[in-house]
Amino acid sequence: AGVTGGVVEQRRSHLLVCEQVRVCIVNDCVGFNVPLVEALLAPFSIATASGAAGKGLTTKGQLKLEVSFYNILSSAFEPVLEPFKFDVSSDLYVDATGAHNFAISSKQRLELNLSETHVCSLLSTVEAWSQD
Repeated sequence: AGVTGGVVEQRRSHLLVCEQVRVCIVNDCVGFNVPLVEALLAPFSIATASGAAGKGLTTKGQLKLEVSFYNILSSAFEPVLEPFKFDVSSDLYVDATGAHNFAISSKQRLELNLSETHVCSLLSTVEAWSQD
């Protein structure tokens, strides 16, 4: 902690490192119990710091994301978002402007795979959910 103009500044920092987070959404309506979408976030790290000169909270992180859609006809997951590595940063200022800057950047091309099967399956699932 430092003192600036008679005000004590508190500086805090946090680091989160995770090897893998996997989320699977299951379609369990209208008699089905099959996977729908699976997302994998791995590996990732997020660091935050607060109290630095005019900034309230600074966050920086590196993430890798991939998303797969379950094709019920072939009983297999198909990639929708190929593995994609990107950086995120955010600065929240505590000055009079209260500005919030947020950025996502990557040196890699974002590759999406969408097919008629994906779209039709998703639409029929949404329709089934609304009737359930």
